[in-house]
Amino acid sequence: MVRHYWPNAVMIRGLALKNGITSAQQLQELTGLSNKPVLNAWGAKKRCRVSTLQAIAETLGIGDEIDLLIDWSRTLDRQTSAETAESPLSADEPPIFDPAMKPQQDIKVAVNDAGVRERLLTGRNLPSFWEAFDATAMVTTVDDAHKDHPLFPGATYNHFLQPSVVVTLNWKNQSVPLACHRTTAPSLPYNVHTTGLAILFAADPCHHLKNGCFTEWLSFARRKPKEAASSLLRGSQAILSEILKKTIDLRMHKPSLEPLCVITNDQRDGKNNRVYTQFVFRATVAVADGNVDRFIGNFQTKRPLQFCRLAESCDPLQAFVSASGRPNLMDQLAWSVLHSSGPVEPLNGGKAWCSRGFSIA
Repeated sequence: MVRHYWPNAVMIRGLALKNGITSAQQLQELTGLSNKPVLNAWGAKKRCRVSTLQAIAETLGIGDEIDLLIDWSRTLDRQTSAETAESPLSADEPPIFDPAMKPQQDIKVAVNDAGVRERLLTGRNLPSFWEAFDATAMVTTVDDAHKDHPLFPGATYNHFLQPSVVVTLNWKNQSVPLACHRTTAPSLPYNVHTTGLAILFAADPCHHLKNGCFTEWLSFARRKPKEAASSLLRGSQAILSEILKKTIDLRMHKPSLEPLCVITNDQRDGKNNRVYTQFVFRATVAVADGNVDRFIGNFQTKRPLQFCRLAESCDPLQAFVSASGRPNLMDQLAWSVLHSSGPVEPLNGGKAWCSRGFSIA
């Protein structure tokens, strides 16, 4: 388990500027920390303790979201040491982050294998869940435009990958889909584009790296794929429930988990240069309480989400759109998979499509 993290100086300075903090000295005074750890964080000179990042996160108004203040690519590089690593910023260099911009910096899981990217893009010979995520790396994009610059040698686009879940509630012999309203949050890079009604709950891209459970699962799946499939989905400590808990905490509800579909949204259009794929699971939860709305109120999340239930008659093309009217194509496709048994028609001229089912490992 990683106990010291490389700080993301770009994010720290950007959030500081949004809070009117222009120097490491000001940040040090506000956090009450000693000078050295704050300078380390401000200039990304050395790894930081969790307690340092927690104090900085609270001062910058993002609560316990210390993930945003971590440079995951450096933290997870075992070849990078505190003594030899080159800092990305000098102590007096201004941040790349523009405080006038919307907060669009975030952490992504990107596919770093060309063969796996091609299989996910075309849908031919789809990789298993394990094979896809075993071919990924953590990246921290500086801003939204950074997502359109290829991050790996030889790549012509970026392919981002997430596990996600749709939740259906067994209530009075009905299958009730759980949905959420996604809203933006000040100073946090969540739901910048994907606002509005949704049924896809995507796992946090870096939570599993802090407690190591998903990283260990990938290694376990390489040796024992059948047992790994069971540990991902079964039992009170299912790995999938663990990595989803920051977005939606299902653990207390003892869900039945199963693969549902793979959804790919190719956004390449000459301006955008990225592709998104989600391996979507279905979580079925029995409603013990006769009051389904009260039951829904028991779901917990650390994201700016508001839970609700949807009627079977919901029109996905009308319901799943952002506040600006932009269609949430992946949610529309997920709804269609839930409510049909045959092939699902692609959307956006064939650039957004889904494939039913997938193998775990």
